[in-house]
Amino acid sequence: MASSKSSLSSRSLLSLAFWGFWKSPGARWLCLVFVALLAIASFSGYRTYQRRLSVIEQAATLSQTNRTLQIASLKGIEDPEVALGRPVTKQERGRARIQRIIATLPTSLAYSGGNFNALLSPSPMMILSSGASDLWPDRFTITAYSQRRNLQREDIASPWQLEAGVWDVTTLVVYLLPLVIVAFTYNVVADDRERGTLAIILSNPIRLDHWVLANLLVRSLTAIVLVLPFSLLPIILAYGSDQFQTVATSASFWGLLVAVYGLFWMTVSLFVVGLGRSSLNNGIVLVVFWFALVAVVPNGVAEFAQARQPVLSQQELITSERAFREAAERDGKELKDRYYKQHPEVKRPSHEQDRYNQTHWDIVRLETDRQTQPLIRKSLAQVEARFGIHRWGMAGSPALACKLAFDDLSGTSVGQHVQFCLRASEFDEDFKTFFQPRMMSREELTLEDYDQMPAFQHQTLAFERDASLQGTALLVLLLWTLAVGAIGYRRIQHRSHMA
Repeated sequence: MASSKSSLSSRSLLSLAFWGFWKSPGARWLCLVFVALLAIASFSGYRTYQRRLSVIEQAATLSQTNRTLQIASLKGIEDPEVALGRPVTKQERGRARIQRIIATLPTSLAYSGGNFNALLSPSPMMILSSGASDLWPDRFTITAYSQRRNLQREDIASPWQLEAGVWDVTTLVVYLLPLVIVAFTYNVVADDRERGTLAIILSNPIRLDHWVLANLLVRSLTAIVLVLPFSLLPIILAYGSDQFQTVATSASFWGLLVAVYGLFWMTVSLFVVGLGRSSLNNGIVLVVFWFALVAVVPNGVAEFAQARQPVLSQQELITSERAFREAAERDGKELKDRYYKQHPEVKRPSHEQDRYNQTHWDIVRLETDRQTQPLIRKSLAQVEARFGIHRWGMAGSPALACKLAFDDLSGTSVGQHVQFCLRASEFDEDFKTFFQPRMMSREELTLEDYDQMPAFQHQTLAFERDASLQGTALLVLLLWTLAVGAIGYRRIQHRSHMA
């Protein structure tokens, strides 16, 4: 019978705590505002995802169309409508004419652009977290120009946006979810004590620690439940596609991290409530906790990582490339003679074939690339090492752990973009390994050459997740939650026994 009474008491406590909390107009209004902000952020994320996906699909379609027209030209098919199997516009006819002209010319094809791309397809999870996608590119046009130029980031955002960042659901969860929980829980017990109702509550068969836990749980779960439905958006978007299982797993883990992150902030409130101070004092202490764990520690980790691991700037790469190019231009004749000596299989073109001395500039670019590529790899390695420092910094901040995990789940983390750049760099090298001998011989391309042309094969990088990062982030959240929760509960139990 005692067990049944205890169970009934638990349900009654939770019900009493919920209705006591929900009758406050301020709580309802805050819930409404929070949901509205989440909805706006989701819509913004959806628009960003659709815009990025559209650009990637257009680039892929253009590349495939150009290749189809080039192969058709080699087969003697002049009419672009016959080659593409559909009606074409006047603009497309003009582009088809250009593709027919350059189809057999290796140098013209290699320098033209739009035929070879390294593309990073966005994940539907990008709706929830844009991560570093506003700072790093998701597409590269690979040409015979230098690799540094091919991998240079496009200006895809305004300076203000780059400084302020993108407003997405993850940002609201990391920054605002704790504040919502703080607003819901800062006056637990303290408000009852200040209004003189705590003694009445405790005069019933209710223990203080049970009353505190019931209120904290109800109020924190209310904030968490407001967020969780938004994790379904990527699943809905990916439904019926081959990405569905991966996206569903990522979204589910995203929701789990949100829940544990919210429970961590509940334990922070438990700890502060256990101090037995006033509502005002509790609010101030909780805001200090928020400021330290959400702002100070992550920014401190970023500053430390920047100081500990400097990264070659774009300006330094440009300056180095110019110096390498000047030296190569000065030694161009010697470099060209050396190339043909080291590559006897490449036939040296006649003066008529190379009347504009294009092979001189091709060898200059080859030598410039040879010296610049190690610097590009070094720069990317430095960025990855800096990102590694951020990963170590997760231990000091649940907010940082969540942010890194959310970005990784969405395919928008710095680490994933670095890997994309490295793969694009490898594709650039494969591209030039294929075209360089043909450019140096000035021989026309054949259908067999088109069969051997390299293609970028890593479009699904956005769906690759770092299991170790995810596991570490979850472990950090759980350890912080258990540690703070244990301390806070012991304090509440002590006060309960004293009462």
